[in-house]
Amino acid sequence: MSEDFSKMKKVTFSDGLPRGTVATFVHDDVLWFAYPQKKAAAMLLATDRAVGALGGVRDDLLRAINSHPAEAAWLVLILARANRVLELTREKMEAQTS
Repeated sequence: MSEDFSKMKKVTFSDGLPRGTVATFVHDDVLWFAYPQKKAAAMLLATDRAVGALGGVRDDLLRAINSHPAEAAWLVLILARANRVLELTREKMEAQTS
């Protein structure tokens, strides 16, 4: 939904870590962060690529567990961590695009 209005807003630019250069402003009592479109697209692409890479790691771990049952105990621990990172990365992606 697009909103048409011509109010002046106070915008503050900051370049601190971890976000890098970002503009902040308040709209309807909510603090907003604004990034340049190129940067926002790059962040989403990087997150999407991370999800893909983690999926590959997960698949490799499952093959390793099936191929080396004697090593399964510690591989399952690594798989659990990889699954958790994948879950958190997906949550981040959903939060960024909602």
